[in-house]
Amino acid sequence: MSQFLEELKVLSPVAPKHYQEWMESGVCREIIEANVVSLEDDSPYSYLLYSDQLARRNDGRVVDWVLRRYRHVEMGGWWCAGEDLIGLNDLVRRSQFQAHDADANRSLWGQFKPDTPYLDEDGKPIKYEAPPKTDTRVIALHDPRRPRQWLDALLDSSVFIIIVEGAKKAGCLMTLGYLVVALPGVFNGYRKNKQELETFDRRLIKDLQVLCAPGRPVYICFDYDQKIKTRRHVQLATTRLGRMLEQAGCTVRVIALPEPEKGVDDFVVARGRQTLEALHKTATALIQMPSEASLVTSASRNSFNFPLLIQQFQAVWSLLATTIAFWTSFLPVTELGRQAFDEIYTAAPILEEWEILNYSQLTYKSACVVNVQDLGELELKAPQSARVVALKAPKGTGKTKIITKWVAEAIQQGQPTLVLTHRIQLGQALCARFGLDYMTELRDSETGHLLGYGLCVDSLHPKSGARFNANHWKNPLIIVDEAEQVIWHTLSADTEVRQHRVVVLKQLKQLIQNALTPYGHGRIVLADADLSDLSIDFILGLAEVSDQLEPWIIRNDWMPEKGWNVFHYNQSEPTTWLMGLKKHIALGNRPFIQVSGQKRTSKWGTQNLETWLEQEIHCRFPEKRILRIDSESISDPSHEAYGCISKLNEILTQYDVVIASPSIETGVSIDIKGHFTSVWGCFQGVSSADAVRQSLSRLRDPVDRYVWIASYGIGKIGSGATHHQSLLKSQTKVVRTTLKTLLAFDQEDIDITVDPIAQRTWAKMGARINAGMLHYRTTVLAGLKAEGHTIIPTTQCISAKTRKKLKIQLTNISESNQQAECAAIAAAEEITDLEASKLEAQRSKVPSERRKARKYKLQQRYRIDVTPDLVGKDDRGWHPQVRLHYYLSIGRDHLIQRDTQIVKKALEAGEGAIWTPDLNSSLLCHQVVVLEKLGLVEFLSGIELRNSNPKLVAFAQALKDVPWKTKAVLGITVNAKSSPITVLRQILTSKLGLRLELIRKDGPRNKQERIYRVIGLDDGRGAVFEAWLERDLLSVVTDGIDLSLSNSATVAEAA
Repeated sequence: MSQFLEELKVLSPVAPKHYQEWMESGVCREIIEANVVSLEDDSPYSYLLYSDQLARRNDGRVVDWVLRRYRHVEMGGWWCAGEDLIGLNDLVRRSQFQAHDADANRSLWGQFKPDTPYLDEDGKPIKYEAPPKTDTRVIALHDPRRPRQWLDALLDSSVFIIIVEGAKKAGCLMTLGYLVVALPGVFNGYRKNKQELETFDRRLIKDLQVLCAPGRPVYICFDYDQKIKTRRHVQLATTRLGRMLEQAGCTVRVIALPEPEKGVDDFVVARGRQTLEALHKTATALIQMPSEASLVTSASRNSFNFPLLIQQFQAVWSLLATTIAFWTSFLPVTELGRQAFDEIYTAAPILEEWEILNYSQLTYKSACVVNVQDLGELELKAPQSARVVALKAPKGTGKTKIITKWVAEAIQQGQPTLVLTHRIQLGQALCARFGLDYMTELRDSETGHLLGYGLCVDSLHPKSGARFNANHWKNPLIIVDEAEQVIWHTLSADTEVRQHRVVVLKQLKQLIQNALTPYGHGRIVLADADLSDLSIDFILGLAEVSDQLEPWIIRNDWMPEKGWNVFHYNQSEPTTWLMGLKKHIALGNRPFIQVSGQKRTSKWGTQNLETWLEQEIHCRFPEKRILRIDSESISDPSHEAYGCISKLNEILTQYDVVIASPSIETGVSIDIKGHFTSVWGCFQGVSSADAVRQSLSRLRDPVDRYVWIASYGIGKIGSGATHHQSLLKSQTKVVRTTLKTLLAFDQEDIDITVDPIAQRTWAKMGARINAGMLHYRTTVLAGLKAEGHTIIPTTQCISAKTRKKLKIQLTNISESNQQAECAAIAAAEEITDLEASKLEAQRSKVPSERRKARKYKLQQRYRIDVTPDLVGKDDRGWHPQVRLHYYLSIGRDHLIQRDTQIVKKALEAGEGAIWTPDLNSSLLCHQVVVLEKLGLVEFLSGIELRNSNPKLVAFAQALKDVPWKTKAVLGITVNAKSSPITVLRQILTSKLGLRLELIRKDGPRNKQERIYRVIGLDDGRGAVFEAWLERDLLSVVTDGIDLSLSNSATVAEAA
């Protein structure tokens, strides 16, 4: 090597030390010599200081202060510039490309790495210099080994391309034959719009635009960094670049480099050297000459002339040793690292899966790592100095058992214990195991508050039944089982916590600080199978001691030797899955069935599925018992499932078929063995991807799973963004715009941040859910596979005739059940306000009570007579549609008053602060103003509408131009390729509950244009509008409107 480098001084424009630097990154000689040049003295100036925008003297020379800034480059360094992709693209289009002439296509822009770096104001060296006052470009290295093939691959959208940071990394992968381009920095793949410096107005740089083509696979492979802050910056850059590449039509995957190597060149070379060392060891073992004694013994045994044999054998062996040593010394390290890179490249997840992994990982250092099936068998005890204890262990491995031991110790020592949950039934079950009272049991308890108790986070405020006050808890033991779900519930749920969220967060913060006060002995225990950095960051952030406390983490790496067999039905709808379930039951099996919902409007909900199974199964097997478990049945004293959550292991063995909704998706362990023969899951995309996996694991018995999963999720959080910063900024921007519109509020007097860590955690968890919803099926299956389960695609199929018959049958069942329930609600007894208040406070209701309460809510909501038709429309989401239409039309004069009152009530409830996500979903002002400015009101006036209508074209284009704003404000995603009529139809249907009707076609044959008009205005909304207008006019007179936050409906529903 040293002799080779000496020869380079004469033969190559690359200095030996620069050559060696590139070779140590695994770059081959040809690529180095074609793309790198060593510079010194004045020569670097001509490469760097060529921009016309630089300050210059009258004679054209760069001014002295600029020269002084770059004086260090005279000490030498290397310059690298690749192909000019933009110019190359132009040449190819004009058929003037000369593959052999690399210099003719050379990019003027490049990077210079000085041997003596410039130090910035903070004393940090600037490793690379780029031409100042010029647009950043990519570095597309020239490959002299195969220039024509390189161009063909570049122009072929079916060939994948890898994007890295840094030219040497690109050279390493190009040496291995990959098509690769380099960015000078992770944030240099896009630029902000210079006219409007919005976070959301970004575009790919022109070089990448040349490479992007619909359907092109693109892999992003940026560095791995040990520093958390740097790592998060890289994650942000990857997400932003990946999203823009997807918008350009590319399929994006992310190559995640494993520790400890930082860059892909480090990784390839390190793995190559490991392979080379292994080969040398093998070769050494192979060529180790046998001892003379062993040869003598062997020769004597066979009566050979052993002196001559030994001499000949040693000569042959010596030749073999020399040959192997010679050839192994020439094996290229980079090539030996190819297999290692191929493995991580082929395993690269799609962008959405990578984003979920990002937000789901636990990177805090584990203090205790075990590998056991049952944690309860271990005596794990955290040191007294451990104030935050986190437990991550797979589902069903005894997390609750070990926590029970810790609670017992706390009780023995007189330390009060508080168990926080997000579900009452879960809290009651945990407290029963811990030997504590649940909050509702305190009145009849002999110990009262002495030992502590459990409660749902919805009650974590002074006005709740618990009369909770964080200041009453000093140095407590706080248990948060299912921590990820508890925290997300606290930050986002539409249950009782929504009405008091700001106060709940303040109480929680004070509680955490009381537990973690310096020199105290309080402790917080977080437990979750999917525990991530987000939960720990949230707790440490609330405590405001993240720099002082290090969490003590127990991680159980146990995985079953053989996980479940997960039989996956990959059809577009679950009809084949349902027929498989029917056949399964007919064969005498006992399935445990998990579905996404319960409502009668859902064909695949618990209630309609129960009816279908009763019709299909009971007629053939009347002895089979079916149990339905959902929020209605478990709270209905007249139902067999009433109160079953705390005693599932005793009750479920009495039934052959169990159908369950997400009521038992989390925190519940069904430990029955040998009763159920399978678990069947039908998931429509309503619950998060994590919740689906939770549902499938409630039954601990490792029987086969049979699942159908929607391809895409239904619900999105906020604007639907998959990065937390974008999600949070869109929420903040919307609420600030709304408050500005209302005029009655000084934004400086309103705290819209509440607590920064709470908002960041909401945004990160929300972004994680949004990413999972984009490719819902893929995400769920990837998660199941990561847990050690085997995914088996099913080969079952049913005929089109059977599928059609089944869909009709399910539709009829759904409509029949819904009509019966709607009629029953409309016929229910009317109740007074006081009776309604009492019913609302009841957690258990028989069907007649539930229907009376529902009828009362509908009367308050619409202020007209409740009919079966009105109930049905409300079930289908009619209320938010007609409400928005009302404030767009005759109720417009009362909109400001409505939203102003909501903000005032929110500020009152939040003690001067507001929770932005809740407020945005309650207010209507921002939606009305946007739709008015877009001209929607004119389209509702009965005019004829066609695709060529200029106003309609402008309307559709405005929604397409700012997709983030359309999603954030209106909650919809508009396809950029949709016609104006299609966009209008989407807005009318989703936002106002109206439709478009084709009335005729105009123009000559083959050039006819369709003419539409808006219909659906005669659906009864007129009567509702009159009732609401009367209410609002009365409120103006009385200067008040009843928007009580204590009402069970959300603030927004009150109007």
